[in-house]
Amino acid sequence: MSRRPPNSVPHRRPIARQVAVGLGLVSASLAPVTVPADDRPAGCEFAPGIEWPELRPLEGGLTEIDADHVRREGERVSATGNVQLFEADQRLDADFLEYDRAAGSARTEGDTRLFDGDLLLHTQGGEYRLDAETGEFRRIDFLVQSIPARGSAALGIQQAPHLHEFEDAEYTTCPVGNDSWWLRTRDLKLNRETGVGVARNATIRFKGVPIAYTPYISFPLDDRRKSGFLLPRAGTGGRTGFDLATPWYWNIAPNYDATFTPRIMQDRGMMLGTEFRYLQPRHNGILDVRYLPDDRQTGEDRHFAQWRHQTRITSNLNLRVNAADVSDREYFFDFGNSDRYGGSTPFLRRSADLSWNQPAFRLQTRIEDYQIVDPDLSGAGEPYQRLPQITLEAGEYLGRGLSWDLDTELVRFERDEDLSGRPVGTRLDLNPEVRWRHDTGGFFFEPAVGIRHTRYELDRQDNRPESISRTVPRASIDTGLIFERPIADGGHLQTLEPRIFYGYAPYRNQDDIPIFDTGEADFSFDNLFSLDRFVGVDRVGDTHQITTALTTRIFDQQTGRERLSLSAGQIH
Repeated sequence: MSRRPPNSVPHRRPIARQVAVGLGLVSASLAPVTVPADDRPAGCEFAPGIEWPELRPLEGGLTEIDADHVRREGERVSATGNVQLFEADQRLDADFLEYDRAAGSARTEGDTRLFDGDLLLHTQGGEYRLDAETGEFRRIDFLVQSIPARGSAALGIQQAPHLHEFEDAEYTTCPVGNDSWWLRTRDLKLNRETGVGVARNATIRFKGVPIAYTPYISFPLDDRRKSGFLLPRAGTGGRTGFDLATPWYWNIAPNYDATFTPRIMQDRGMMLGTEFRYLQPRHNGILDVRYLPDDRQTGEDRHFAQWRHQTRITSNLNLRVNAADVSDREYFFDFGNSDRYGGSTPFLRRSADLSWNQPAFRLQTRIEDYQIVDPDLSGAGEPYQRLPQITLEAGEYLGRGLSWDLDTELVRFERDEDLSGRPVGTRLDLNPEVRWRHDTGGFFFEPAVGIRHTRYELDRQDNRPESISRTVPRASIDTGLIFERPIADGGHLQTLEPRIFYGYAPYRNQDDIPIFDTGEADFSFDNLFSLDRFVGVDRVGDTHQITTALTTRIFDQQTGRERLSLSAGQIH
């Protein structure tokens, strides 16, 4: 089994939901993430309650033995009762120890623990060479901090400090106390230097039930990438028949990789998927292509392609591209959500954004188009193209609580007029606002005034006006108090926050204004304190309202984390 990395190179797609074979259930567990020991809290969350032995730094090849009884005969030392042997970065605990100083070997009997700072072996005795860090032990339980992982075996052989072999072994990356999945194998080899584990005659068990068998499996021990096969996906579907995908991951370079996924569908043929990911200092992206030649059901070639790309042209100038294309409207309906889009996706969005960022403003130019992929969606339901859209967001704090904001947009809306009688045209929107905030920590008072001016130049097929202007002044006052009191013996803090909001926006007749990209805002508590009842520019809701609300919160005094929040409000 190979390891495909997390998002060090750009995004990784989610595993397909149509998996019917239980191999997919353990794919995440077989790809453990390395957690540096310095970042792990004391005791290690992977193995809570486990006491990791303390090492004793020794220099000059010294060896120390502590025990209830110690006997020395020449170069041989025998020790019994609470035996502890310390050598450079190693510790050996046992009920009985026989140590040969000349050979550097130790033989133990009874309850034995061996710890090298990362690997902890708990055995029933064996032989060990401290200088070469090699040995053989019986009836083993082991924990590895760096992976992290744990397991057991009837016999363990340490061939080198980083290389271990186990016979009749069990292995998992589940934390102690969680036995969701196990890998049971006749022969298990862990190479911590290469970061690769190999098992032969292995059975994967999930919740105690065997779900897969393989005569050979190779899997990662840490976050190093490894070329090879990923876990296959298999299932059946009414539109595909038996469906099997066997992804193969290619670790091309530290900043390049690719995944090739042959997908065999009984009723459709063989589809080849290729995902290429790249990462450079100034740009990164993903190219994903799926191609099915000569579909057995339709006789046509089917494909899906997507390219997502980001480029940092300068420190302030950025380009973002999101392009997608599909061969036909039935593609996602036939092949499900094996790609990034599901069968319910109404359309594909294609866009290119060029953004210029400065401390006081952000200027963005966008070109946006759509492709309908919902078989039941008519051309009239297709979103408008933006060819182009230019937005300017600016604002500045002037001091003494005074600030200003400006949102500006110039956009050209296009569409195929033959599919619908809806108009196309250009829209200019200016939305400046000035606000002042007085905040003492326990009391705030924030008035704001603004004006929204929108102008349309339209291409119509009816007798309505082609040039329309709309200007709407707006004003609001937001004020509230914050009371605090300690509760639960001072461990928590409770607040009581009454709030009053007044908003005003006059009525404007908007019957002649088309709706390009505007809809009603979803209801939420925050919308009680907003003048905008719509998301978008084409509709402005008139209002003359007062909102009263009350919020109480409970915070942890030590961490500042919010533990509880309750709010209630009403618009009058």
